[in-house]
Amino acid sequence: MKRRWVPLLVFFLVVGVLYIGLRERMALERVIEEEQQLRSLVRAYPLTAWVIGLGIYIASSLIPGTFGKAVVFGWLYGFWAGLALVNLGLTFAAVITFGWVRFVFPNFARAKFGRLVRKLDRAISRDGPVYLLSLRLVGAPYWITNCVAAATPIPVGAFFWTTQLGLIPGNAALVLAGSRLPSLREMAHQSVWNLVDVPLLIGLSVAALLPLLARWAVRRWKWSDEDLQEF
Repeated sequence: MKRRWVPLLVFFLVVGVLYIGLRERMALERVIEEEQQLRSLVRAYPLTAWVIGLGIYIASSLIPGTFGKAVVFGWLYGFWAGLALVNLGLTFAAVITFGWVRFVFPNFARAKFGRLVRKLDRAISRDGPVYLLSLRLVGAPYWITNCVAAATPIPVGAFFWTTQLGLIPGNAALVLAGSRLPSLREMAHQSVWNLVDVPLLIGLSVAALLPLLARWAVRRWKWSDEDLQEF
C-alpha cells in the first residue's frame, strides 16, 4: 500500500520543483525587462536621469549604514557619470547632516561624541582642514565624522571641499567596480568566471585596500596611529 504513494509523491515533487524554477525564472525575466527599460530611460534622458539619481543618492546617504550604493550607481550610470553623481551626492548629504547637527541640534554631537569632538577640535586648530581631509582619505566613519565636524568651528566651505576631495579615491574604486559589471541579462546567461575582468578585480581590490594604504600614507606624512585611531 505504501508503495502506491511513491509515484504520486515523486510526481508532486517534480511539479513543485518545476513550479519553483519557472516562478523564479519568470521573476528574473521581469526584473531583466525592467532593468532594460531603466537603462533605456537613462540613455534617452541622460541629464534628467542623472539629476533624479543624484536626488535618490543624497536621500539614501542620509541614512547611516547604507553601504555599497556606489557600486550600483556605477553599474547603472557608468564610470564618469556615476563618479560625479556618487561623489556629489555623498558630499551634499554630508553637508546636510553637518548643517542639521550644527544649527538644529548643536548639543547632540558633544553629548554623543564628546571625546571625538574635543580631539577633532584640537587637531583642526593645530593643522587646519587638512586633518579632516586625512580622515576622509583613511575611511573614517562617514556619518560620525559629519556629526563630530559639525560641533567644531570648521567653516562649511572647508568641510565641503575636504569631503569632496577626500571621498574621491574610495568612490572611484567602488564606481569602477560597478561600471565593469554586466547587465542582468548577461549575468543570467553567463558563468561567474565570464563576468570577471581585470578592471573589475582592480576596482574591488583597490576599494578594499585603499583605506589601509591611505592610513599608511597619512601616517608616514604627518600623523601617527594615535592621531587617527579613535576615528
